[in-house]
Amino acid sequence: MKRFIALISVFIIIMTFASCKDKEVSHKTGWQNPQEPSSEELTSEEETMTDELTTEAAATEEKEIEFNKKKALEAGTFESEIYGKLTVYFQDEHFILNDEYGDKVFTVFAEGYSASKTDGKPVFISSDMNYDGYNDFGVCYYKDTLNSYYFCFLWDSSSRTFTYYLPLSSLANPEFDAQKKTVTAFEKLTTARTVEKTYRYSENELILVNSKEVTSEPETNGAETVNADLQVTLNGNSALLILRAGENSHSKWVCTVEDENIAVMSSEYYDENANAYEFLISAVSPGATTVIFRYTAVGSGDYIEEVIVNAITNTDSTISIVVPE
Repeated sequence: MKRFIALISVFIIIMTFASCKDKEVSHKTGWQNPQEPSSEELTSEEETMTDELTTEAAATEEKEIEFNKKKALEAGTFESEIYGKLTVYFQDEHFILNDEYGDKVFTVFAEGYSASKTDGKPVFISSDMNYDGYNDFGVCYYKDTLNSYYFCFLWDSSSRTFTYYLPLSSLANPEFDAQKKTVTAFEKLTTARTVEKTYRYSENELILVNSKEVTSEPETNGAETVNADLQVTLNGNSALLILRAGENSHSKWVCTVEDENIAVMSSEYYDENANAYEFLISAVSPGATTVIFRYTAVGSGDYIEEVIVNAITNTDSTISIVVPE
């Protein structure tokens, strides 16, 4: 009788431990699919995978933050084949995926992200980016007048998480063709010149299959072509750049400094008698940045001509202007 009682006690302890282990896995992974098999239905291989996921989830859980919908900046919403509607937020230097019921959150990579580099608001895309049957998503981390780049996250069926994918995140203006199963990047050099790069997946790796430069005739959209005449005068920590604007009153030169931590446009002036625009570029801190001048239609903001120079500021706060050939 004593031996029987002892066996019953051991059996209860084992069952209690197993039950706690199951609860621990569910808690750590958080995103438990209702359609997933229970622990009793798992094979030995699946049990090994579950243990690995538990270890990964524990590391992820340490990075999770307390989601605050009022504090978070909303990026966009998409339909997940696994979890339904998911909304992506940016909060406390993290991207957070929140389900439509608001009772679960999932934190993913967001290093170096700033909405200020995308006109002050998140720009969001969603598509099946690797053609595995599951929707993926991206959040724009850099945008200028020509190109946009996205942090891209792919659904990983093995770990049941969205995983940051660097190769896609390095492409300008990516487009996804589900029929051809290709990804095409459109890197715009100017409004008339674009480098088109086409990629395919091979063994889950993104492979470049074609690259070409496409030149098109620019649309005028009210702006008139002018033969740009650039004059540069250096004066210590500043440089005066003069551009002839022609006699067209419907267009003007507009200056953009890409990195204002290095140099800034401190003033501008239009000399009506000389039909010229003057821009004063001043040094801020050592480094190099691109300065773009565009001949822009006043009404629409479109342009057909641009002049690009490099502003180099030195350690002694002097500035130099390099005009690429």
